[in-house]
Amino acid sequence: MLYYNANIYRQGSGFKIGCFETENGRFKSISFEEKKYDSGVDVEEKLVIPGLVDIHTHGNSGFDFSDGDIEGLKHMGKYLLSHGITSFMPTSMTLPYDKLERCFKNADELKKASCKEYADIVGIHMEGPFLSSKRKGAQNASYLKKPDVAAFQKLQ
Repeated sequence: MLYYNANIYRQGSGFKIGCFETENGRFKSISFEEKKYDSGVDVEEKLVIPGLVDIHTHGNSGFDFSDGDIEGLKHMGKYLLSHGITSFMPTSMTLPYDKLERCFKNADELKKASCKEYADIVGIHMEGPFLSSKRKGAQNASYLKKPDVAAFQKLQ
């Protein structure tokens, strides 16, 4: 599909009017040639930017990664993608270890699904449980643990 009259962001150069083609939901080509188009979609100088990456999100639209609910995580991924966020890192809280396992398993499952309906999961932002009680911030102190390589590797 051809889109023309787009205000396309170019790193280091700002925005410039141009056109782009997509194929299978991905950019195929970008051009800044000035010419008239007989077919395609006039995007009326709307801004076109690269997909955004959210590296710290606990949740959105009524769902939280730490709930450990795969359907909620899918909903989060759909919501993010619908707002231009193409990849994200769901963020956990300091929780009971078995709940963290469930949350991380869900993220792994959704990542492996590689479905075009959701923003891609590119990692997990892990907030605890391996924190100092002096630096725990808002984390629940009852779930803090001393650093444990085996426990961390199991989650990973």
